[in-house]
Amino acid sequence: MEITVEKPSELERCLKISLPEDLLEGKVVSRLTDLQKTARLDGFRKGKIPPKIVRQRFGQQVRAEVVGELVQSSFGEAVQEESLRPAGQPVIDDLESKVGDGLSFTAKFEVFPDFSLKSLNGVKVEKNSCVIEVSDIDNVIEKLRTQNQTWIEKKGAAEIGDKLHISYRGLIDNEEFEGGVGEDENLVLGSKSMIAGFEDGLVGSIDGEEKTLQLRFPKKYHKPELCDKEVKFEIRVQSVKRAELPDINEEFIKKFGVDDGSLENFRDNLKERLEKESKNVVERKLNESLIEALLETNQFEVPSVLKLQEAEKSKEQLMRTWFMRGKNPIESSEEFEKEVEEESEKRVRAGLIMAEIIKDADLKASPDKVQKAIDDIAASYEDSEAVKKWYYENQQQLQMIESQCLEQEVLNWVAEQVEVTEKIVSFDDLMDPMQTNPT
Repeated sequence: MEITVEKPSELERCLKISLPEDLLEGKVVSRLTDLQKTARLDGFRKGKIPPKIVRQRFGQQVRAEVVGELVQSSFGEAVQEESLRPAGQPVIDDLESKVGDGLSFTAKFEVFPDFSLKSLNGVKVEKNSCVIEVSDIDNVIEKLRTQNQTWIEKKGAAEIGDKLHISYRGLIDNEEFEGGVGEDENLVLGSKSMIAGFEDGLVGSIDGEEKTLQLRFPKKYHKPELCDKEVKFEIRVQSVKRAELPDINEEFIKKFGVDDGSLENFRDNLKERLEKESKNVVERKLNESLIEALLETNQFEVPSVLKLQEAEKSKEQLMRTWFMRGKNPIESSEEFEKEVEEESEKRVRAGLIMAEIIKDADLKASPDKVQKAIDDIAASYEDSEAVKKWYYENQQQLQMIESQCLEQEVLNWVAEQVEVTEKIVSFDDLMDPMQTNPT
């Protein structure tokens, strides 16, 4: 076998492989000889077909099968001989297997990057520290009251915080437009769920009033066809309601799992939840910072085939994140695809770095830590023993927990290599808006 290696780029490889005709012919003859013993053709008894007839009838098919098998096996031998580590399946080109000329082909593929871990000595990583204050508990109680508020009919003029029941019709150049008509909709003034000026224009409204607002869509709006357009809204206020917050009494407190309805126990319970939640967020943010430190310290190119594979896995998760931010990935597809590509590149590179750390530091997911991780998950279920049993009997799920534990071992190792500095932050600064609900 003759092998030529070309290197079009840092990670691309092109193998040119040639095999002699006698190798192909030997395998074809061997295969035809075996076939002669078992083949059936009209006019011949089993095992009595002449070799010439067997070759005429099956020779082309057998040669094609032998070529396919040799392409696969010779590629495997070639990458081993050349000490290459393919990152994905090769693309086979220029395949030639004419009788008498042997077999030749090219295999194009990417290889895993060859890199050495850089020292983390002197790298600083910030870790948040959060103490739950009395004011944090007060704030959460007020949020819980707001979530459980009731709406009472209001006779006076609408104010910020009131809820209006409205119908409206939007007109651009005296024509209705898609999404510009609403019937029997609720709107809380001050929620900023409508374009600028809409909610402010309804402050002071009363039940049954009709209003016309002359407004303009923002220059940057999620519907490009409406950007910076003048719009007239004809609005009918069908009702005005004010919020009434529940009292912090025994009935209210029991809704949140405090059976005795005690305010003291309620506050203790909330403090415990907030401390647990803040601890989880502190650990998550520290882990993110540790990964960023690894990425900044270890810069190298990653195979595009791995980035594409990761993009398919991470696209759905990133899409959910966008929607949570209030952004539409479909309407901003170019920006979304760019973020998918960047995130995929980071994840692939982080995975390669972690794999190298696992190998160099000989890290393992200990059975005790795997068991603790499963115990923590099971603790939130009524039948915790059944959940534990399910994990240990489900090999795929067990491997997932083991991988998570091993990743944490890597991050713990990284934390020991860097300089971790502590930063005291408030609970509100630590948490993002989607995580402040303790229920």
